[in-house]
Amino acid sequence: MELFVMDYDCYNYTDILQQNEDLLQFPHRWFIFINNITAFPLLDIRLNTRLYLLQKQPPHILISSYLIPNQSTYELNSIGTWSNDHYTHPLNDISDYRNRTNMKGLTLNTTIVLVYPRTLDHLEDGRYLLEDSLTKHNYPLLHYLMDFMNSTLNIKWSPGWGTKEPNSSNYNFMCGDLQTGVSDLAGTATLVTTDRLRVGDYIACPTPTLVVFILKAPPLAVVSNILTKPFDWYVWTCLGVLVLIVFVITWVVIKLEWKFIKSNENYNEKTVLRENVLDVVEYEVAAFCQQDMNIPRSLSGKIITICVSLSFFFIYTAYSACIVGLLQSTSNTVTSIEDLLYSNIKLGAHKAPYMKFFFQQQHGKIKETLFNQKIAPPNQPENYLPVEVGVELMRTEFFAFHGERDTIYKQISKTYTEHEKCGLVEIKFFSEVEPHMFIRKKLYYKEIVAIAYRKFKKME
Repeated sequence: MELFVMDYDCYNYTDILQQNEDLLQFPHRWFIFINNITAFPLLDIRLNTRLYLLQKQPPHILISSYLIPNQSTYELNSIGTWSNDHYTHPLNDISDYRNRTNMKGLTLNTTIVLVYPRTLDHLEDGRYLLEDSLTKHNYPLLHYLMDFMNSTLNIKWSPGWGTKEPNSSNYNFMCGDLQTGVSDLAGTATLVTTDRLRVGDYIACPTPTLVVFILKAPPLAVVSNILTKPFDWYVWTCLGVLVLIVFVITWVVIKLEWKFIKSNENYNEKTVLRENVLDVVEYEVAAFCQQDMNIPRSLSGKIITICVSLSFFFIYTAYSACIVGLLQSTSNTVTSIEDLLYSNIKLGAHKAPYMKFFFQQQHGKIKETLFNQKIAPPNQPENYLPVEVGVELMRTEFFAFHGERDTIYKQISKTYTEHEKCGLVEIKFFSEVEPHMFIRKKLYYKEIVAIAYRKFKKME
């Protein structure tokens, strides 16, 4: 930015200004001293020009001037008026954009994305919100913008946001209209990409949403072995030691029974625990599984049986209770793109015009592999689905659906129960930021439009 100060009544300054009108444009600033403000020539002083005129003859007047396209006279913003002795008018706020919002009915050309033809009949009635949702959200804001700037709107409808044509630097659809100057403003917010910065500027985010994968958190039983999770390894170690101790004590008791009890006429019964390693192992397994078993005949053996049965009963009850809780639990192990790739989760994406383009723009081994294996596998149908189908698959299957967050949640609110809404997980795949409004490059009222949209966002 450069600041120029000049005395307009000096020799040859009129020719200098007329021959260097590019220096009058943003971001340069000019302070021009002039005997009579009304004598200033008609130059291309646009809305974003910071040019201030100071009248040298009393009363001294400081104004900022600009020219609205298709107008033949300057618009003047008075900043202050004073004499040699005192102020005769309070000093006004010096804010170029706050004082220049009246465009005097200037026509603004805009291109709006229209994918579904019936959207034209339902832009403002709240019907079919899942179709052209970005357009329906931004359409009322465009009319607020026209009121804010005192402008009129000339709309052109486009079937897409626009991509670069093959072997060319030209864009088609909405971005192409901005590039060729057919439109000044994009009426539908678009995701931010670096290649589009050559066509226009991103000014504001009126639609705070993201394009993400959404899935129900998978049941813990699907992604891990829940049979080992009720106890940590300390408990499993103690349980193993307990089994070993029970085996040793039972084996000793059985050996003593057969050694010291002389009368053994009843030891031929099938329910009697014999002096055999396999019989002792079978005894422990039956006690652990709460099944019928052969028991020792001696008092010490029966005491051991009661203690073992009670110990394994409480262990079995605690284990079963934990298993029931784990069967109802969800897992937080699927939190990244890599987790989606290496899990058995099926994937799908919203059947929107921009979706395939942005998937193909992603780089990185994980992202490319995921796209080629689960979204668009070779020699198989591509998994691009309507929102209604994708959200229903999320509800009934182990499925992750990729699309605009607000659109997916609107459908979820219609079809899911309150219990089914719990445990939803979001995973961001695209590296692009939230959709922003897009405006033609070097448009002279860009800052006014940006300020308007920021004000709209604060009022939401």
